[in-house]
Amino acid sequence: MSDVEGADYWAFVSHVKKDAAVAERLRKAIERYRIPKDLIGRPGRDGPIPKRITPVCCECAEGNDADALADEVREALRRLRYLIVICSEESTRSGRVNEEIRYFKSIGGAGRILALIVDGEPNASTQVNPPAGECFPKALRFHVGPDGELTDSPTEPSAGDLRPGKDGWKVAFLKCLAGVLGVGLNALVARQKKRERMRRIRRGVLAGLALFAAFWWWDTQRVKVEYFATMIDRFGVPEGYGVLSEDEFAKREESYRVESKAGKVRRVVWIHSSGRLLEPDGQFGFSSQEVIYTEDGAIQEIIQRDSKNQVLVRKVFSERKPLGDAWTMTVEFKMDHQSAPMAIKSVAVGLKREGDQQNATDITVNRLVYLGDGLLSECHYLNHWGESRADGNGVFGLKYEYSGGVKPKNVLNLGIDGVPAPDRSGVGGAEFVYNTRGERISARVMDSAGGRALDSNGFHLLLTERDEVGNVTAQTYHDKDDKPALSARGYHKASYRLDQSGNIREQRFFDQDVRPCLNADGVHLIKNRFDPRGNLLVTSNFDETGSPVTDRSGVHETRYQYDAPNNLTSVAFFETGGKPMSAKNGAHREEIRYNA
Repeated sequence: MSDVEGADYWAFVSHVKKDAAVAERLRKAIERYRIPKDLIGRPGRDGPIPKRITPVCCECAEGNDADALADEVREALRRLRYLIVICSEESTRSGRVNEEIRYFKSIGGAGRILALIVDGEPNASTQVNPPAGECFPKALRFHVGPDGELTDSPTEPSAGDLRPGKDGWKVAFLKCLAGVLGVGLNALVARQKKRERMRRIRRGVLAGLALFAAFWWWDTQRVKVEYFATMIDRFGVPEGYGVLSEDEFAKREESYRVESKAGKVRRVVWIHSSGRLLEPDGQFGFSSQEVIYTEDGAIQEIIQRDSKNQVLVRKVFSERKPLGDAWTMTVEFKMDHQSAPMAIKSVAVGLKREGDQQNATDITVNRLVYLGDGLLSECHYLNHWGESRADGNGVFGLKYEYSGGVKPKNVLNLGIDGVPAPDRSGVGGAEFVYNTRGERISARVMDSAGGRALDSNGFHLLLTERDEVGNVTAQTYHDKDDKPALSARGYHKASYRLDQSGNIREQRFFDQDVRPCLNADGVHLIKNRFDPRGNLLVTSNFDETGSPVTDRSGVHETRYQYDAPNNLTSVAFFETGGKPMSAKNGAHREEIRYNA
């Protein structure tokens, strides 16, 4: 075959008379197709992609004489980029069609033949009791040798399929076009869908395009809001789990408000039922977080803020890369508006343990490994130079194991070699159970071999009871035998009485026999009072009989005041009987001021 740069035809459609209508339709469709603007000029198989694919020759192979291939047809085949064969039971009986294919292969065109099936069955000649006759001519099914003759070495033709229930005209046509252009089919399908969508919009002008376009714009640009009980991480992007109705949200102490736009999560807010932002809990807690994407839709950065809208940390993500059957990426922790890295503190395996050290580390990067469905599988702690580093508990990372759900059943501590290893207190990990909303109701502390262990607070199992909307109503601590145990705070069970907005109005403590007891602060009952926005106004301490008592620091009651934006402005301490007292740093009242 001659150099394709000097070819007279982009394509030659070979067919029999019965299939002439399909062939002519294909020829016109190819020549009339307007190449998408963003593809024009890009490198294709035969140089820059042009605006049009023309000319296309449509030759009807009449007769059955393979030797009678006209000289002008042979010349056309030599001056040709691609040969498209309309395949049917009739075409397999045409010696002319077969010879055109064989000749084109013999002059170097074997890799430039495309097929379009209209009837029959592919490779029926090799099947037992096929549903229809063979549709691929013999020269299409076998390689051609150096001598130009057919061999017995089979080949697999690339074909679009117009038979009922198969590709349909649009996909079959785009397969041919993609082969001619030397681009991926998905690139044309996506652009064709966009083109057809725009055509429908233009046609809608005659039937009220203005109203339709206004609605379409509003629907794609508006912020859509949903509430969830908890969140998961999928390829770095926060995703709500356990959707909440408006009634459920109104009764919960805490929920996640997820704001999405154009199908992507843009902002997540940790929120009270009153609409007040909750204060961050732990180093990677947040009142709100903003999600930023690259132009191609990949996660780029997450900015976490407190309730005053101050930036706590910027999490900057790398490009996602394949890792066997998984994916990997890194996330760097950075300061607000700076390129300087931010070191994180030690991270517990999933239980808040009072014995955990929270000293600073030089961990500034996490290397993340995700499963194929986007769920987090591993997190390795690194410094700014990509070297493995341990947190304050001697842990070099975490491994997440799942059991048919989107929340991890097991979270394991990792050693420097990336395999499960205990932390400095002997804890190897934790095993979790969740309710249908994805909220934790059971947590067991395990050693590195999967056996039962005690955490630094002296318990093995923490059970959490929740009400019908998910608020915590009780927590109990148990030993390795699942028997009641005392926590480091001096009680086995803490029970909570809630108001209609999910606020904890009363908190009580009990021993292993579920009898009223005092906690480590010398208090059995804590009563709280809130304003309509869910702000804590007063906290008071009582003993088992309900009589007022002071805690270990001598405080019976603590009173709080807030300004209009819900900023805490004052904290004051009182003894029993309402007498002011000095609790911290010799002060009775602490006043807090904020910059404008």
